[in-house]
Amino acid sequence: MNFSSSGMAPAPVEGRHDSSGRMTVLVVDGSPAVLALLRGFLAREGYEVLVATNGVEALKRMSEASPDLVVMDVMLPELDGLATVRRIREQSVGHPWIPVIFVSALDTEDDAVRALDAGGDDFIAKPVNLAILRAKMRSMARVAALQRELRHQAAALRSAQEEEAAEQELAQDLIANIVLREGVSDPVL
Repeated sequence: MNFSSSGMAPAPVEGRHDSSGRMTVLVVDGSPAVLALLRGFLAREGYEVLVATNGVEALKRMSEASPDLVVMDVMLPELDGLATVRRIREQSVGHPWIPVIFVSALDTEDDAVRALDAGGDDFIAKPVNLAILRAKMRSMARVAALQRELRHQAAALRSAQEEEAAEQELAQDLIANIVLREGVSDPVL
């Protein structure tokens, strides 16, 4: 892995954050060495890091912790990364979007296309350039923050529309009661 970095601390990343205010990242890789390297790098970057060594374990971690972002290898034991991400996407319908960045030794254009078609949001070939990984993670965090803001605004709009409908119904009821009142049947009114 290429562990070149700028040496500068990253800007805070926006996300759902854990109780300490850090974003939670699930790293899924079958190699203990790669897991250790990515875990150390991401922890130094300020992320809370969860790990899984295969797709089945990744799905379990997803249901337990709901991470903000997933970094996943394609070639995994038990359930490969492509099948794992397909299941994540199937299970997350109606829930907030969780970005997935594939990190893989498979580095052809077809490999990247298959990963993205399976539901991944980005693809980085190994050896990983950590400056690129850092930038892509920040980019995904910005997109996730924009989607959260959109959901928040949509909920606020729905609430305002429901309030307006209730006010219109109340106004119609008041007008109907005033018009139907005894003694208010004057044709001029």
